[in-house]
Amino acid sequence: SQALVSLSTGLVADDTVNADDAKAVGYKILCSMVGQSVAEYKFSQKHQVKTLASLLHVKTTTGECIELDPGHLYQRLLVMGIGEIPLPDLLRYELCCLPASLFDNRTLMRTGEKSDLIHYLLKLVPTCLVPALPKTGVQFVIDGGGLLHKFAWPKHITYGDICKLYVQHVRSIYGRALVVFDGYEGSSTKDEAHRRRAGTDVGPNVSISREIHLTMSKKAFLGNEANKQSLINLLGDEMSKEGIQVKHADGDADYMICKTACDLINEKPTAVVAEDSDVFQLLTRHSSTEDYDLYMVTAKNNICITTLKKKLDPSLSEGLLFLHAISGCDTTSIPYGIGKVTVLKKYNALKSYVATFMNQASSKERIKEAGEKAILEIYGCPSLQSIDAARVEKFQMKVAASSGYVAPEKLPPTSDAASFHSYRTYHQVQTWRGNDLSPVEWGWSATPNGLVPIKMVKSAAPEPLLRTIRCNCSGRCDKRTCTCRKNGLQCTPACGQCKGLTCLNAPCEIADDEENEE
Repeated sequence: SQALVSLSTGLVADDTVNADDAKAVGYKILCSMVGQSVAEYKFSQKHQVKTLASLLHVKTTTGECIELDPGHLYQRLLVMGIGEIPLPDLLRYELCCLPASLFDNRTLMRTGEKSDLIHYLLKLVPTCLVPALPKTGVQFVIDGGGLLHKFAWPKHITYGDICKLYVQHVRSIYGRALVVFDGYEGSSTKDEAHRRRAGTDVGPNVSISREIHLTMSKKAFLGNEANKQSLINLLGDEMSKEGIQVKHADGDADYMICKTACDLINEKPTAVVAEDSDVFQLLTRHSSTEDYDLYMVTAKNNICITTLKKKLDPSLSEGLLFLHAISGCDTTSIPYGIGKVTVLKKYNALKSYVATFMNQASSKERIKEAGEKAILEIYGCPSLQSIDAARVEKFQMKVAASSGYVAPEKLPPTSDAASFHSYRTYHQVQTWRGNDLSPVEWGWSATPNGLVPIKMVKSAAPEPLLRTIRCNCSGRCDKRTCTCRKNGLQCTPACGQCKGLTCLNAPCEIADDEENEE
């Protein structure tokens, strides 16, 4: 089925949006004016063109219906709650349909500039930048994901000729290199990052062989993970025929790239060709200074990782995996208003929590406790006992200094939301250490659209406030007309007819069971 989609946000319009039919709407209005008195005629609000921007509530590309501005719900609940409920008790809740400090209005994890990590460390150790690599004896390891995006594809080219372009590029510049490709079969914690990058430009599944011609744009082709995997398989075969070594990861290739390079420096100088800051911090953390030199080659710089590792504070290099993950990467949120450099500068204060996140045997309770203390440190509240107390302090400080209302994203997440951020941080750290943990046990939920991050399990507001937002639907509460659903809330016993029991927006019993088990 066809639908109107915002190219800038990925939001999908519902049936009330009719901007694409503006001519017919205008003609209908003109017809209704025929024979009417100008003085008496009134324009009906329901007979108007409605755009995507005019909606307060829209559906995301995953089908979830959310409030476009969570601050609206936040202000309403906050105003109603203050005076009735003590502020510390009120701010234990997000007062939003999602944790606004960790997720944006599209319900996606907040992102930022991951490359800030590279820039900061290069400023600390500028001598690690080298003008050129050794002329001979260097083994190249190439990030296959970055290689795919290296250059444009001519229109209507065959897939066999596309493979030739990459083979010729690798052979002419790097010789007999080793290429490591990501895997796109099955769900991954990078599903959300892949969806965000692909946007709405996703091509249909196509059959791929050397003789078949490309019939869509490169972006649309690579936006379809099945197509991308088929091309990777074909490209890997063609490279192997030409003497180029190829490795295929089951999922994300960053750790395999790092491990491959660290094994090779036992025998010869090695250079990793990649742009990803995840690869950079992995090489810095895992490499040995006792072996041959290890380099990372980007579009702008040649970086000697060995020199960088020797001159960095050991506490900083040891904690890089944790610092990078908790401050935001492809699988964790970047807390609103908290820069990655800000977190890196606090590595001495945060180093006491590194061991907990690096330990494969750490329990959920230990991760939750250490994660909350680390987040308190990141938000500049190390002396407070809980993150909920930090929300109260930050709120009071911002109210005193602000001329307007305090936006929900400017407060730290609640203890509930922060725990899931900590779980995802721990899972990513363990993945970067080569330990395979189940993501559904560490802050992720499996859906037909792949893995999605669990935002929170606690209700958006105290029960007395939620009773003020209730629906009176006679149906299944599965449309935007349901007051509870359009505010991102589940129906409750306070609802007029469904009572939170008989509709499709009722609380899920399975989620309650999982919460009890924890």
